[in-house]
Order: sequence, then structure tokens, then C-alpha cells
Amino acid sequence: MMTLLASYTVLSSCYNEQTRLEVSEMHNGIIIHLDSSKNADCAALPTAVQIQLRFTNSSLDLQKVVTDFQYEITKSIFISAPDLSIYLNLSGTLMQLRSYSQILLLQIQQITLTRFKTSSVFHSLEVEYNQTVFTATTRFPSTFTALDVTDASLLISNFDTTYTVKFSGAPVVTLANFTLQLEFPNSALSQILYLTGISTITLRCTFGANSVLATGEISVSELIYFKQPSPGEISRFNIFPTGIFVQLSQSAYFEQQLARAETASILISLNDGACELLADFAAESVKNNIAIRGFFAANMDVRTFGSDAAEFGACTERVLEPALGTVSFALLDAENAPFDRVYFDHFPAQRSCFQDAKMTLLDAKLTISARSECDITAHFALLRILLYETPLDYFFDRAVALREQKFVLGRNLEVGVSGVPESAVARLKGAYEFRILILTKNGVDFDVFEPFFHFSVELKIVILEVSILGVCAVTAAAGCALVLFCKIQPRLKKVAAAKIEIDEL
Repeated sequence: MMTLLASYTVLSSCYNEQTRLEVSEMHNGIIIHLDSSKNADCAALPTAVQIQLRFTNSSLDLQKVVTDFQYEITKSIFISAPDLSIYLNLSGTLMQLRSYSQILLLQIQQITLTRFKTSSVFHSLEVEYNQTVFTATTRFPSTFTALDVTDASLLISNFDTTYTVKFSGAPVVTLANFTLQLEFPNSALSQILYLTGISTITLRCTFGANSVLATGEISVSELIYFKQPSPGEISRFNIFPTGIFVQLSQSAYFEQQLARAETASILISLNDGACELLADFAAESVKNNIAIRGFFAANMDVRTFGSDAAEFGACTERVLEPALGTVSFALLDAENAPFDRVYFDHFPAQRSCFQDAKMTLLDAKLTISARSECDITAHFALLRILLYETPLDYFFDRAVALREQKFVLGRNLEVGVSGVPESAVARLKGAYEFRILILTKNGVDFDVFEPFFHFSVELKIVILEVSILGVCAVTAAAGCALVLFCKIQPRLKKVAAAKIEIDEL
């Protein structure tokens, strides 16, 4: 080394102590972040230089030739690494920058580890709340042999805002299964979160291992209340153009808490808050719904959520496939004070294969048409038409089966149902909502959708015009008649079904 240095001009103080090394999984390499001290002696460095990184273990040494180097302008140098995993526990390096006549040696102790997105740093976040302290438990990378948390925050978001809670106390680190547990004291959020629920909880944490710093995030859309029994589970979840159907298998605990409630506020969240829908019900309506079948099964449309079709559609369109739905209830007492919130965990939210669905009534014939977005092999199927006569029937899922029709199901749907009786026509025109079930020939559910309903009326007007064309024979009735027939073309009329307010809900 001494012989080598004797043949070079040795430069010093070219860079400040803020110069650091970044081990980047995102770029699969090592980045040297240079903080120039603007030393005039170092400005003589040429554009072609060789960079070497030397480590305690010489097998880790890296080097690179840079041909566009400029001392005061070059802020970073990237060196690719064939196996980045062996560089995750660095404690320091010696950087050697060399030209044909100059050499610079710099010891770098500040090393930062940056990983992929949040999921590659932390896994399986669970947040539990006992009304005074949030306890977050997550898993950290197995590449760390030690762990030292330097900073951590819990970001709790609801419809309105995001609350930030800082961690307190000593982190609990379990190296045997690579888990980290942090506590975040806050009792002020208890009543707020009972009422509003949460859309997401994000753990943001900076930690170190052997002087290597890493910062990561992980989010979850469920808050677990301490020692709270399970409220049950979601058993069905459908998304329609202007509504949602949810079926729950509720537990005895949920019914017990519901019995204490005066008001039940339901929050539906899709894909961890990509779309959120909120509705308030009288608790008695939820109890009555459960009483019908023994479980909660409700249709909730745009009016239930206090929105319109455009707002609802914009919300659900933000939900990419696969769609997952969660349902939570805030339960309020007679004083309108929240006393509990229960969460029904993720369940696949189903959308229909059929889009632009229409059902048209022309006199006594119904035509159901829709465009399929799925690959469907042609097969025999059964189409069943259901109607809901009132908003209450819709909420309680009390449907009337109007007609069934066998047909061949293919890529697109076009089914005609003839001979609709006059009584059924009257019910169709006055119905609140419609639903189409597609079943296989064995009676297994295949798809379900809600069509947009139209009806049109075909009128025939007969016009009789009598013209005296001349003198007619006396032996018969004199005169002749010219009869003109004209047919008015069918006129398409959209049915705006009268939708009334549901006071009971």
C-alpha cells in the first residue's frame, strides 16, 4: 500500500462525513452518496476514475470505472452486486477513488439499507387495542441478527382524517420467529374509532441492525379489540352497479351486543379502503333482518349510503380485482354514544360477468340482454327473474320469483320471455328493483346481476274515414269506405321506480 501511495498524489478532505453507502434492494446494488466539501485540490480529478469499495471480508470488495465523473457535480455512484444478500449486514467500508495520478481514501461508516416496497420489510401486521394502548405485532426480515428500533409511528386513518401515534416503551424483539412488538399509548381515540371505524392502520418503523438502518411500512384494514369475541364471518358479498349485497353468519356475541344497541352504523370497505361506504340503521331493522332467516342478509343501494349512482360507481370502479370486502358495525346506545365496534374479516367481493345489463318489456314480452366480460363456454342454463316490490323488500332481500326461462348461455346474453301475464306486467312496472339469477342446468348458481329496466308500449290506432266517391247503386247500401290503418312506433320509456325513504332503517 505504501509503494502504491508513493506513486500517487494523495487527496484528503474531498468529502464530508455525510457521505454514505446505501445497500439498495430496489436497485440490486450499492449506491455511494457523495457529499462534496468543495475542496479546490480535489477539483483536479479527471472524468475517468476508478472506484473501489474495500471491506473487512475481502471477498466482498467491489470496484467500478466511472468515465463521466465530475467532482462537484457527481452526487452518487452506483455499483451493481451479483448477490446483494451478503451485503445486508455491513458495518463500514473503505472507499478508494483513484485516477492515473491521484488517489483518495475515505472511510464510510454511515450505511443505509433500503428494501423493496413495504411488504418486503414487514409481514403479517396485527394491531390490537384495549382502549388505552395499541399493540402492533409484525415480522421483520430473517437477514437481521439483531434489531434496534430508532423510531416508530402508527398512522390510523378513518373517513375524515389520519391520527399519528408514537411508540413508547421498550420494543419486544423475538429473534426466534423474527417478530417485533411495539406499544402505542392513546386512550383519546377510543370513542372516535368506535364511531368512525378505521380504513387503514399503517405501521411506519425505522430500525437498525449492526449500524445498518432500514425504514419500512405495512398496512392493515382491521383493528382487533382486546379479548373481543369473534362477531362471525361474511358468507356472501356481491357488488352491483348501484348497490351491494352482504350476507353474514353472525355469532351469539354480535347478537348480544346488537340487543344493547339503539343504532347500528355499518361501514363497508373494499380493498383496504379503496372504496368505503357508510350507512346508519335503527338497530331494530338489523334485528328484524336477522329474524327473517336467522342471519343478516341485506341489499344496500345508493340511497342507503346517501349517494347517487355516479358517486357509487366512481367508488366501486377504484376497486381492482381481486376485490376483498370487510364489514364493520359501530353500535350506539340510546344516548347515541358508541359502546362497541365489531369487524367481519375479508371476503371475496363478487362482480357479475355481465355488463350493460338491460331488461325491456314490450307489451307481454320481456327481453334480457347483457354483454359478458368472461370467457363462457356455451351450455344450457336457467334464467330466473326476481323483483323487489318495495325498498323494505330490497333491504330484507324479500324477492318475488317472477319467471324462469331455459336458454343456451354463451358469450353474450339475449333471452326473450314471451306471454308475460297482465298481472305480472303491472308488478314489473311498479317494482322497486330487479335481479337476474343465472343457474346451471343442475340448479347451481352461476351468476347474478341487476339489470336496468325499460318498458315500452305498442299502440295501434285505427282511423276510419268515409268519403263519398260518387253515386252508389240504389240496390245496395250506397257508399263505400276507405279504411286507413296507421301504427305508432313503440316508444321507449325508462321506468323511474318510486323509491321512498325507509324510515324503519
